[in-house]
Amino acid sequence: MKNITTKEEYIKCMKRMDEIFHTNNEDEIKELEQLAKLVGEYEESKYPAKDINFSDIINLFNQENKITLKGTRVFGSKGKL
Repeated sequence: MKNITTKEEYIKCMKRMDEIFHTNNEDEIKELEQLAKLVGEYEESKYPAKDINFSDIINLFNQENKITLKGTRVFGSKGKL
């Protein structure tokens, strides 16, 4: 199989993966593994993950759950947060 280079090829591969996802056929299992590898490589090249630090994760969690510092137990001093 060749590398995925366009969004159309990506969508086609994703649809095929969806079709054979629950297969027991050995050939389709091998095809699924190859497609998953190609899709992963395409996604990494088109949508690279950015570095994120732990405080960003905590802040996002707090925002999504409407948690404020007033409502949390804080350890350490303010200067170390």
